[in-house]
Amino acid sequence: MQGAELKIGVIVSTLSLLEQMKKIAHAQGQNLQCAFKGLEEAIDAGKKMEADGVDVIISRLGTVKMLRDNLRIPVLSIPQASIDIFKSFVLASKHGKKIILATFMNEIEGLDVVEELLGISIH
Repeated sequence: MQGAELKIGVIVSTLSLLEQMKKIAHAQGQNLQCAFKGLEEAIDAGKKMEADGVDVIISRLGTVKMLRDNLRIPVLSIPQASIDIFKSFVLASKHGKKIILATFMNEIEGLDVVEELLGISIH
């Protein structure tokens, strides 16, 4: 792959993240093939990117697992920062004290501390 430009695909379900990634790629002179999809919807987008010659796909959370299970090209995961999760709990706590946290096969440690700090119940 030395000397050849890497073809990168991005599949995310958060529009603000997609826009930010496009800005960074543009500043670096890199073109991205992008799709605004998540979970099952991402599989078809990933297969199209693979057929179009994309070398690697960048995605997040549960979508990464689905893509890895269905594609032959590498799929890289964008880590989710703990502060992002905490900010979401703060916003959610303004709407109610019982909050459901959907995680995709990932257990998050320390939620008892967050519950105590914010006076919420996380399920």
